[in-house]
Amino acid sequence: MRENRREIVYSLSLNPNDDILTQIIKSYEGYADLLRGQERKEFEEMLRLCYRYAEAINAKGEPFPEEAVIMTLLFKQHLIIKELKQVIEELRRRRSREYEEEKNNSL
Repeated sequence: MRENRREIVYSLSLNPNDDILTQIIKSYEGYADLLRGQERKEFEEMLRLCYRYAEAINAKGEPFPEEAVIMTLLFKQHLIIKELKQVIEELRRRRSREYEEEKNNSL
């Protein structure tokens, strides 16, 4: 497993033309150009977040593996949704405790 990881790292190139993620992001420039204001900023930020997973995307080894980027975006959305669910659950618990405290104090 360690040896495979080393091969992947060495397969990454410093040449942007060889970097699959950079090529994919560049291919979305026209799409981004049609977005305005905050939507464009959010779209660009979403694509920048993919760089965290660039090694995995580039490891796929295809010239334009959009599905790897889509999977990365879906994965990131999954993480955000999971985090939001945890925050909502904590807020619900807190609200429930506060309600119980108010109820007990009013008796």
